[in-house]
Amino acid sequence: MFRHALASASLHCLSRALLLFHIIRGASCSAISLISLELYVVVYITRNAGLLVKFEGWEEVVEVVKIGLSIASVLLLRYSPHASRTYDESLDSLPRWVLLLPPFLLSLVFNRVVMIVEICRQFSWYLEPLVLIPQWLVMWRRKSYPFWVLAFAILAGLEGVASNMDLWLMGPAAMKQDSYRFVAAAVQLGVLCCGLLLLAFQRLTAGPGTLNESAEKPTFDEVWEAQKFTFQQENSQAGTGSRLV
Repeated sequence: MFRHALASASLHCLSRALLLFHIIRGASCSAISLISLELYVVVYITRNAGLLVKFEGWEEVVEVVKIGLSIASVLLLRYSPHASRTYDESLDSLPRWVLLLPPFLLSLVFNRVVMIVEICRQFSWYLEPLVLIPQWLVMWRRKSYPFWVLAFAILAGLEGVASNMDLWLMGPAAMKQDSYRFVAAAVQLGVLCCGLLLLAFQRLTAGPGTLNESAEKPTFDEVWEAQKFTFQQENSQAGTGSRLV
């Protein structure tokens, strides 16, 4: 259990460090889904609602760090001048309620104990398999994206797989012990694999003009004022003329 939690936390830190590094560096965020990042924050907060009454060991510290990194990613993408300018909201248009409502209803019906903390925890397990869908959708619509965006999405997906590794190692016994979480983990693995397969299919069937963007394209958002230009007179053997400086 310790190794699985450590692997999950490491993948989370790697994915968010990769994202934060490129946002701070000024990379284009047109292929990043703000909705996915916001849903990850919801997942971590609801899953760790018990931290309000119980804070004992290193696991709680790790969860607080994960929540902090997730919130920092959302805030930077939303309020950083360059990131907010390059973020393409038209591609990231999947309604949030479509992803939030089904897990919420499932958590009210399928839970082990009718307690607020337990319902929040079950809600997080049901929501987590769906949070990558907006990211896959943005990448599918965008068609061209830098490699670091794909690496971020894969690391974020593998984080959830690693956190559920104890269920996979238990095998059929996991269905009896925690059937709800086992089904959610299976759906999460399916979403990750299907997203990668769809992007691979799109890449194989795409033309040569839709390859990944390895370099950022220049932006032409600077307004040039007429006062910046001056004219200088030049005399030559052929005659007189003016040169724009």
